[in-house]
Amino acid sequence: MNESRELPVILSFNHHDPTGSSGIQADIETLSALGCHCAAIPTKLNVQDTCKPTDDYPVESSCVISQARAVLEDMPVSVIKLGSLGSEENVQAIHSLLTDYPDITVVFDPSIRGYDALSDNDGLVTSIKELIIPLCNLVMANKVELRALTAEADSTTASARQLFNSGVSWLLLTGSQDRGEKVTNYLYHDTGDCREFAFQRFDRKFLGAGCTLSAAAAGFIAHGGDAQEACFSAQNFITKALQKSQQTGMGKPKPNRFFNL
Repeated sequence: MNESRELPVILSFNHHDPTGSSGIQADIETLSALGCHCAAIPTKLNVQDTCKPTDDYPVESSCVISQARAVLEDMPVSVIKLGSLGSEENVQAIHSLLTDYPDITVVFDPSIRGYDALSDNDGLVTSIKELIIPLCNLVMANKVELRALTAEADSTTASARQLFNSGVSWLLLTGSQDRGEKVTNYLYHDTGDCREFAFQRFDRKFLGAGCTLSAAAAGFIAHGGDAQEACFSAQNFITKALQKSQQTGMGKPKPNRFFNL
């Protein structure tokens, strides 16, 4: 038997970061560390160093969708993980794909930061709100991303409710951008329940932490965990990965996803 077929398969859509710190490579490393197989679909090619991206080149939507359909027709995909989607055309293509595979769990890390600065694509966030959000099971966002996705809401609770009304079941709101001794994340459920998780805060910023967290959640779900279990385990995973972070360039360090090795 082909051993790779024994691993849970996650189909990941994300940007390619040439430094290997974030994006598709972060997803591949994280999922490999968790005993999963990542089928990777690049949505755009970034020009960046370990400090920040400076340009990007979205992949043609026809290429994105052709690659994804080839994988889905060949491999038993357990979870679809969405990150940076690259263009409004990619959003439309991925929407058609998700509607064709409604039984596959969808984990979405919006990765909205940088869209306006890099992409000449004013309709991207709007298309994400209209076409992607209603098809997601778990959304993992920071406060800036949540505000962008729910601009009409006047509170965090109202933002969460807006997502739930769209069809989302779970929202993990991360507190990495806040201040304080601890990072406090909040896991909201469409029933109205909310759980609070506090974790160690580090004194520096990292490149690829969000991708690592969301990929880890997708991996734990693929192994059979529910969203609450997966989010808790993913937060423990990223904490350990950041504790042993690696300085690969002159900018931000990357999470060490193979901290157990």
